[in-house]
Amino acid sequence: MTGGAANAAEDIADMRQAIEALRLGVVPAKHVLDYTVGRDKELASFRDLLAGRQGLRLVFGDYGRGKTHLLELYEQLAQEQGFVTARIVLNPKATPPSHPQRLYRAVLSRLSYPGETTLGLDPLLRRLEHSDAHALPGGDRYSRFFSPVLFARRSGDDELRDWLHDYIEGFNIDPDDVSRELAKKGWRGQRMLALSDFRTYGRMYTHMLGTLADWAADAGFKGLVLLLDEVERVDVLTKEQQELAREVLAHFAAATLDDGLLRFQPEQLYKGGHSVHRSFAIKYAATQPLSVVMALTPLDGIIQICDTIVTERGLRQDLAGFGPSEHAALVEKLTALYENAHPGFVSNADVRERIRSFVDGQARRGVDAARHVVAAVVCLLDVARLVPERFEKALA
Repeated sequence: MTGGAANAAEDIADMRQAIEALRLGVVPAKHVLDYTVGRDKELASFRDLLAGRQGLRLVFGDYGRGKTHLLELYEQLAQEQGFVTARIVLNPKATPPSHPQRLYRAVLSRLSYPGETTLGLDPLLRRLEHSDAHALPGGDRYSRFFSPVLFARRSGDDELRDWLHDYIEGFNIDPDDVSRELAKKGWRGQRMLALSDFRTYGRMYTHMLGTLADWAADAGFKGLVLLLDEVERVDVLTKEQQELAREVLAHFAAATLDDGLLRFQPEQLYKGGHSVHRSFAIKYAATQPLSVVMALTPLDGIIQICDTIVTERGLRQDLAGFGPSEHAALVEKLTALYENAHPGFVSNADVRERIRSFVDGQARRGVDAARHVVAAVVCLLDVARLVPERFEKALA
């Protein structure tokens, strides 16, 4: 098989995987832009965010309006532009925003790199391992948290290396034990600090994520884009937990926006822990390339939290439902993707018009969740391709 034929076969396989994901109501890993409609303003705003390499966007939309779809698309666009990304779902039990260490740990586990299949911190550290500026205490890119990890990687001690990786990834490692072992290998930098999950150590973890964003740029990437999904689940937290969650979200805003766009003074944020923890700047660098996108359901509690954090309405993206023109565009895009995934199948204008009318009818009956509409269109195209004699019955 020639290179061109192999690439074509790979493209078809990717498109068929995308179609299968859509059939199941799941956002595919590729080809999201190929069936995205009615989101020109949101895409323009996100491209502006990438161009500035630092900022915040709040995506508001009711269930089924396509928040997850948009975050998946944003992640693909960010990686195409050369950004490291991390897309996570906030969960009240596993990754509650009121527990910053667990949130930080989830981000590190989902770090994804352009052109890399390996997730996590290792691809970034591998690129910087031999940089004295990053790995040594006197380096101008020194980090109290991450430089010792690079030093351990250079030590040749695999056990120490693994131990430091566990520490920096937020697992329960005694920092004093780590400091002693590092000293035995010649480390003369500052001692390691506890990575607590019991207080709102938002300042420290935000500083660490800013470090990763800046280091990502040092390693040849554009920066770091964090995409947080299902933030509406903050609403199920207790009042006390919501206040803690607000602190974490406020730290993200302070780390990515100019002070003039905030409804609070960053230095007024809670400074937890000992004096050494309180001493960290929220930003590792003033112009660190860190961007955050939060997907939100417009519940009263969530809106109130966000209104206490940011002033700029332009940071907010409100996802509207689709009308007949968007339905027609969606059917055309999905049909084109489907036909490219199945060479030899060509729909006709009547089939596309009947599917569009079906979608309009579903919307009138209140079925406007994007994932359900997309899945229905794919299933109708399946029928038109495989058992065309049953197409009329499938529309009923």
